[in-house]
Amino acid sequence: MRTISRIAVTAFTLTSLLSSLPAVTVHAQQSGVVSGWLHLSARSLSLAGGSNAGMKYDEEYDYQSGLQLAGLSLSGDAAGQQFGLNAAGWGESPLSTLNGWLSKSGLYHLRYGGYNSRYFHTTGSYVDDFGIGGSPYAYTRRGRFADLTISTGKLPDIHIRYDRLRREGTNLLVWNIEREKHLAQTPVDETSSSLQISTSLPLSMATVDLSYSLYHLDNRYGAVVADTSEGLDGRSSELYDYSHILHDVGDLPVMKVNVVAPVGPAMLRFGYSSSSGTIEKSLLEVAEGIDYSGAPLDSESSARGALDRSYSILDGGFSLSLLKGLSTDVSIRRTAYGVEGYWDPQGILIPGVTSVEIAVTSLRLMGRMIWTPLRGVSIDIGGANISRTLEEGGAETSETVTADWVGGFTWARHDRFRFRFSHRVADIENPYSRISPTDRNSTSAVLNFMPHKWLTTTIAYKYGSSMRYYSHDSTDPDYYFNTRTSDYRNFSVGLRASRFPLLDNLSGHMTWTRGRLEMTVPIARFAPPSPTIFNYRDVTFATAGGLAWHLKDGIDVVADGYWFRANGQWPLTRSMMRLGVAIDLNVLTLHVDYRSFSLDQVVDDLDDFDASLITFGFSRGF
Repeated sequence: MRTISRIAVTAFTLTSLLSSLPAVTVHAQQSGVVSGWLHLSARSLSLAGGSNAGMKYDEEYDYQSGLQLAGLSLSGDAAGQQFGLNAAGWGESPLSTLNGWLSKSGLYHLRYGGYNSRYFHTTGSYVDDFGIGGSPYAYTRRGRFADLTISTGKLPDIHIRYDRLRREGTNLLVWNIEREKHLAQTPVDETSSSLQISTSLPLSMATVDLSYSLYHLDNRYGAVVADTSEGLDGRSSELYDYSHILHDVGDLPVMKVNVVAPVGPAMLRFGYSSSSGTIEKSLLEVAEGIDYSGAPLDSESSARGALDRSYSILDGGFSLSLLKGLSTDVSIRRTAYGVEGYWDPQGILIPGVTSVEIAVTSLRLMGRMIWTPLRGVSIDIGGANISRTLEEGGAETSETVTADWVGGFTWARHDRFRFRFSHRVADIENPYSRISPTDRNSTSAVLNFMPHKWLTTTIAYKYGSSMRYYSHDSTDPDYYFNTRTSDYRNFSVGLRASRFPLLDNLSGHMTWTRGRLEMTVPIARFAPPSPTIFNYRDVTFATAGGLAWHLKDGIDVVADGYWFRANGQWPLTRSMMRLGVAIDLNVLTLHVDYRSFSLDQVVDDLDDFDASLITFGFSRGF
């Protein structure tokens, strides 16, 4: 429920944030070599609600009181080189970005940048039971990139790209330690980086793309318990120091080749990629105190291993115009993935080395045909057949075959009317397998029309169902699958008019959405043929809208918001309202922004909050 509602609210929140730029456009002024604009602001937050209101607000929005560099843009030209720099969100903001570019015509073009983001997640029951003073999930994500294109005259251009992603912070999870359940601090530090070199070779009969990448992984995660004397079940363990830290590190090189060649009326495609590398794994476990039986406990254990990972992907295909208004596309892909090596995290208790040998292969054949019998009308049909095989220890353990078919009808007229209808069916031939396939069926219809040049309308309906098989231990259909059925209805209206009394520009939107989800999941692992079933049903309603208008005397106003209601096992209501005003004073532009946020849960009010956020700022071009 929390995940579903969070996805829905995030969609509306993003819609609002996209319109949170200064209401008055700040134009860069040409003043010598460098031009640009600057936007500074200060926020004041007022927050009230349940005992967990602060952490829940941080999870949902995380806009705090303080100063902020809301936006900065610079661009210029010096010594024949062009450059630019953009920054946003620096200060008390959940997301900050910095990016720029530097180029010289005919020689090179460099792009660089990155972001820092904060993410919180909290659960009221954890806080209530344990009296935790911090957010159970607290992550910082950092991303960096640099992209360089080198022009070599008549030779092909060379592209070099570097990416680095890091996530670090602390999670809180329930760990079973010495037969006791403890809410343990779980540190997370995951880092991945990649360096890619690529080029494109235009040959007389084909175009060949080549690339080589090197991926580096360095991940640490585990559990840390300190000063803990009681588990979730109330039993005393007197375990006052415990750590369980996993560390994965390794390099994975990847080579890719793609070829595209026209042969008569057909366009042929070929692709191949492969990778082979080793991931070194280690485990360090330290425990001090008294175990569940009352015996002294003071131990330190470790385990090591190495897994060789490899994969290869072979692609082929062609597209062909058969007749006027009739075209087809066919492709085939073979994928092979394997893990081999040794890893024995339980070797602390059971001496010896456990070998690992897993291989997964799949073959996908896919085709599509498009027929355009009339102008503005097209009919398409396609399908795919996917077979997968899993091997463990050199022996085949499971195999699945999936048939996936999709068809659709599109009717478009004069850029003001478009209707699309499609249906998809996927069937599993042998579903009870280790690979856990899914039967899925879906139908969708979307209508877009523009009754007037300043009014647009969208009506959408989607319905889908799926059945997932997730165990190979039994063929009991009453236990070893879960079902999911959902539908989605959406209606939206948008308007844009350039001339109104006292207005230079007026734009707005309104959206109404209804979603429904019904799900049945077995939750008792050893209960067939009469398992414990979890039935979940949720119906959500959401409305969002906004207006933006520019007054002729230099005042811009923006008003928007959303309301969201979920009716299910965990019913709740969310809402957000915003009013922003910007006044152009020629020398600079003043900004005032007011927002209110609300969360109301029927079952548990620990997370409920009401927040008001006022932002004052100014911007100026130079």
